[in-house]
Amino acid sequence: MANVINSTQSLFSTAYEYYLWTLSLSVWKGPKYMANRKPFRLTWLLIPYNLSMAILNAYIAIQLLTASTRLRYSYICEPCREKYHPDELQIANAVWWYYFSKLLEFCDTFFFILRKKDGQLTFLHVYHHSTMFSLWWIGIKWVPSGSTFLPAMVNSAIHVLMYSYYGLSVFGPKVTQYLWWKKYLTILQLGNQVFFGMDVGCGQGNTYIERNNRKQVQTQSHNGVQHESEKKFN
Repeated sequence: MANVINSTQSLFSTAYEYYLWTLSLSVWKGPKYMANRKPFRLTWLLIPYNLSMAILNAYIAIQLLTASTRLRYSYICEPCREKYHPDELQIANAVWWYYFSKLLEFCDTFFFILRKKDGQLTFLHVYHHSTMFSLWWIGIKWVPSGSTFLPAMVNSAIHVLMYSYYGLSVFGPKVTQYLWWKKYLTILQLGNQVFFGMDVGCGQGNTYIERNNRKQVQTQSHNGVQHESEKKFN
């Protein structure tokens, strides 16, 4: 795991290999292997898995909410802060766990294959899972604070509902008939994707402008000091 975090080459190699293997399994090997087999129920595995993912995402959302509230972060556009304040570190830690959760979510694809849920193995599903892992490595590497916190917090909150739904649906029709809120969950997921791009783009653009202005001020200050020194010696 440390090699993946510390090496850009390892990261993209891992994501790319995952994409190729998953695509191969979903399009050819997976359905072919399961064609003459009964779907695995995997109840013994899916219940603790979905419960664990719901708890992990709840932890991430709570950590980001409490720290950002204490720091009075803007929920519209917040530049990245380069500080070692305990709450800033709490946000960075929660963002790291969010990134790690993207690795765990690879399991979703393989569960779909084993349960013969081929309709859920769309290109969008594979593309989303392979790219999210890469994108959030960039997040923890260079922008682990600022507006990065908000899409991670919102997405984690939605994932609490999503994995709760997945966990309950394992029990079959007797339970799924009461899960009427599934359609609203889908709407939230789609809206979150649009919101993600807008918020991160705003925050990182603001960060770039702020850092550029800081460099200009430092350059002007340095030039002013140098000019004063030259005047004294002349």
